[in-house]
Amino acid sequence: MELNRNQAIDLINDYENNTFFQLFWDKIGRFLGKGDNVSIWISTAIILCANFIIGNVISISLNESFFTSSDAMLENLMWVFATYIALPFLLRIDRKLFRFLRTHLIDSLKNQEDINMLVNWANFWRGRKIFQLFFSVCISLCISLSGFYSNFPSEKFSFGQVFIYFVNYFFVGGLGVYCLFTIIAFVIKLIKINLKLFLDDPASSPILINLSRELGFVMLIFAIECAVLMVLLRSLNFLNLQNLIPIVILVWIPILLVFFLGNFAFSKQISQAKIERMESLQKEIMRLSSTENLDKDTTDLIISLKDYHDRVKNSRNTLINVRSILNLFSSLALPLITGVLGEIELLKQILDKTS
Repeated sequence: MELNRNQAIDLINDYENNTFFQLFWDKIGRFLGKGDNVSIWISTAIILCANFIIGNVISISLNESFFTSSDAMLENLMWVFATYIALPFLLRIDRKLFRFLRTHLIDSLKNQEDINMLVNWANFWRGRKIFQLFFSVCISLCISLSGFYSNFPSEKFSFGQVFIYFVNYFFVGGLGVYCLFTIIAFVIKLIKINLKLFLDDPASSPILINLSRELGFVMLIFAIECAVLMVLLRSLNFLNLQNLIPIVILVWIPILLVFFLGNFAFSKQISQAKIERMESLQKEIMRLSSTENLDKDTTDLIISLKDYHDRVKNSRNTLINVRSILNLFSSLALPLITGVLGEIELLKQILDKTS
């Protein structure tokens, strides 16, 4: 079923506010507020405190003494607090891109086929709530088990500790990774979609510039979240190769993919718009040139059109510039510096043991 432009805007608006996680926290807020929706900060605090208590009760019940010590509880409190700070921001970021699509992008789509492609992408990534739940559970379970065995390689398996990890990663890791994958799928779709751009200088079109900034801001937030995670791992002496690998795969590589695929999509949009404009100018030049006994006005017009054609041809083909490169490096700088500092400390420990 095809949707017109207004119907597509309504659909995107619905997906902006009705993802699995948005609905989950909305229902939790209404339950805690007895019908009135309480603040996400209050809902998050109650759920995460319950996670901490239940995890420790499990460890105590199963006599997992190592994970019921005061040091272990303090470490888990730090994990819970980090999740508490990160989650509301991730929920806002999760809605931010869809708000931009609703308010800006849909009006810039050229034709019905482009609207259909955007709607199909939205239906696949936001319309299937069971898939979102299954994806988040699988990602969270994998990260939780990997994190446990990386952080406590010499300890027996702890159901309580893994439960705490799982709930934290489900609300932050599952949501964050799914959001990143959704954005990657969007920029891939953007390669095929046609946008209404400026005829003379497509690279200066506001829709491209604003979309580039929007994606850059979202990636910066994910990079900051990643840096906070690495600082936490470093403070707990958990920053090791086994923990770095999932971070690289699930955060750094997606950020790089969004940057390069996004700029490839922008370049394709710009090149396509330039080709269409130059073809129309060339046809007009050929039509005028085919006239016998050209007068001075027609000759001047042809020369003017040729100059116009050359200006379009020589305009920018990409949005990549010094600023975009600096934005990319700023997105990766904090987690990269944190990781490097951790590896330097690890290298020093190895050198001290060998000397």
